[in-house]
Amino acid sequence: MARLYILSLLVSSALGFAPAGPVALRRSIATPRFLFGGADEKPIEAAAPPGAAPGMTPAQQAAMEEEMAMAMQYRDKMAKRLGEARCEGSSGGVTVVYSGEQVPLEVTVSDSAMAGGAAKVAEAAVEAAKKAQAEAQKTMQATMADMQKELMAELQAQAKK
Repeated sequence: MARLYILSLLVSSALGFAPAGPVALRRSIATPRFLFGGADEKPIEAAAPPGAAPGMTPAQQAAMEEEMAMAMQYRDKMAKRLGEARCEGSSGGVTVVYSGEQVPLEVTVSDSAMAGGAAKVAEAAVEAAKKAQAEAQKTMQATMADMQKELMAELQAQAKK
């Protein structure tokens, strides 16, 4: 209780609040404490091997490592597929190209769009960028869905072995 009160005082002083009234600390009855947690006679458990998660068997650890390797492999495949994808959006003679990762790659402005003036080019560029980004988002969602299906098929095949 005293710790909670002191903690609230520290927090309130750090935030700039002052206590409403006089501060009085109450002391609790002292309880005996031991330096290393008391006289518990439990045997000391052996430490897990380096790199092993505590409480896991070697078989569980191997399965977890295999799953992590598979996840990293699929992450790399997805990044490659999305990086190679190209999504275009066009409007008023302006074409914008985005990658599958929704990163703008290029903007092309035709001569006819330039003849319309800066305001028309800016308006067309914004509209084309919106279309390209929407297409990139659809591509990303489709790629992720395909990758999930591939991953599930591979996991099911491994489960049957």
